[in-house]
Amino acid sequence: MLRSKVAMAHRLAGAVIIVLIAASFIATAYYLSYRSIRVTLDRVDFASPPLTLNMAKAPLAAIAFIATGDALSLLGVVESVNLKITLGLENPGFLALPLGPIRYELYMNDLLVAKGSSDRSVTIPPRGRSQIEFIQATKIPESGALASSIVRSRGILRVKVQGTVEVGGFLPLQVPFSEEESIDITQEVKTVAYQIASTVTRTTTPTKRLTATVEWLYEGSSVTTVVSGAIVTVQISIASTIAYSGTIVIDLRKDLAGLPDQSVQRISDFISLGAGEVKRYSLTLLTESPALLRGYFVEVRYDGEQWTMSNSYPPRLAVTQPTRGRLGVLSVTWFVGGREAYVARVGETVVARVVLRAEGGKVSGTLWVRIRKDTPFAPDTDFTGQSYSLDLAMGTGGETSLSFVPDKASGTDLRGYFIRVFLDGVEIWEMPNSYPPRLRVESIRYGSPQVSDAYWTIGGVRVTQAKVGDTVYARVVIKAIGGAVEGELTIRVRKDRVAVGDIDHTSRSFHISLAEGQSVELSLSFTADQKSSLTFRGFFIQVDLTSWSTSWTMPSSYPPRLKVV
Repeated sequence: MLRSKVAMAHRLAGAVIIVLIAASFIATAYYLSYRSIRVTLDRVDFASPPLTLNMAKAPLAAIAFIATGDALSLLGVVESVNLKITLGLENPGFLALPLGPIRYELYMNDLLVAKGSSDRSVTIPPRGRSQIEFIQATKIPESGALASSIVRSRGILRVKVQGTVEVGGFLPLQVPFSEEESIDITQEVKTVAYQIASTVTRTTTPTKRLTATVEWLYEGSSVTTVVSGAIVTVQISIASTIAYSGTIVIDLRKDLAGLPDQSVQRISDFISLGAGEVKRYSLTLLTESPALLRGYFVEVRYDGEQWTMSNSYPPRLAVTQPTRGRLGVLSVTWFVGGREAYVARVGETVVARVVLRAEGGKVSGTLWVRIRKDTPFAPDTDFTGQSYSLDLAMGTGGETSLSFVPDKASGTDLRGYFIRVFLDGVEIWEMPNSYPPRLRVESIRYGSPQVSDAYWTIGGVRVTQAKVGDTVYARVVIKAIGGAVEGELTIRVRKDRVAVGDIDHTSRSFHISLAEGQSVELSLSFTADQKSSLTFRGFFIQVDLTSWSTSWTMPSSYPPRLKVV
């Protein structure tokens, strides 16, 4: 009886395990099937109407397009775009997928223009497909980033749809997607332009025979606002609504607050235009500081009629004061002998290198870099300084350097040297009050000269013997040991004679000035005039270190002494 109960318990446990495994397999299958949903951007088409134009500016832009064939002016007057966007939903799995809401964000040329959702519920059968369409009307502000991007891309709109689709019923998943496609709006703009142009040319009594468009260009880009001191190219297009011949005057004027407007530049020209024809003019303008100046505008006069740019900003060109940035001091470094250092010696040449950067705007003015003595118990004093003319665009950097020679060592009455930086007389930076980064200066340590090498050369080759008549160079290398050395020495080439005293053959005096560890090679030439014999062994070198009251003589063996054959 007990054995049968145990067997039944085993069978029951096995059945539970099988059910759990099956449930786990089914749950995994559902999860993988849900995750396999694919969302694609099937089509981006134009809705009806495909787009609208700014009708205050579209007629002139349409006429200019008809005359030149260039649709660039049309792109600048697009007011809105209406698109029909089709999303594809594909189920590659083996289970039917119930879909819930689709939430999306719509981008045009990388700019977010809309957010939305589709609440349509649909179930996609295994290996089935469905589509969802929605209409998106997008306003394009005239001076906004989207309008500028359409002109720069010459009518190409990059449309990106990204978001999530809800999959499943009881335990829904949010599956992300992101799809992109491009569409060219140029042809649709041209179609609308042809319709507008035909309406304009059929007008029998136009209010103006001539109209104009004005574009302000700064560094190659179209602008509506610039800072004072900017060089702006003014491009003026004169279009004729009907055939016209006569003299026109194009007047570039200042818009002054509280004062009569003033003419800046003027062009007078005789033109002959057919209906819809365009003639272009260009002026160069250096903008002034906006004290009473609001900006600039263009006026066109002809045969008693006048065209004046709209009294608003834009289209008039506004002028503002440039935003002055902050001058940042990125680093200040001392160099001695071409190497970075924080300690120098009196008399050494020190180079201070200052690295700068303009942050938050353009920085210009007079830069002063001053080297100062850090004096305890008394006010600090300027030691030297230098001024520079500075003109840095925002985000750009510059570097300047200043050399000086410390005249006093650090001690009880002088800690060292430091730097202050001024812009237009205002201090912007002072070196932190610690050592380092401030420069400490040591006294000169005096050492002694040492002959580290002495040898002979003929024709640049080191030798130990010469022939009679050869031109020989006696070469001596002097090294400063234990400190700096400065003084006089004499190098003598002497004859090594037997039984009688040695004599000088030639000699030369030198002045040396060496830092500790530094070496210098000195030389003098002579002619070997006598062959070595029983009474004349050869030549040797003697160095008289006059300033140090000592001398050095070449060892008496051959070599290093010079034998003559």
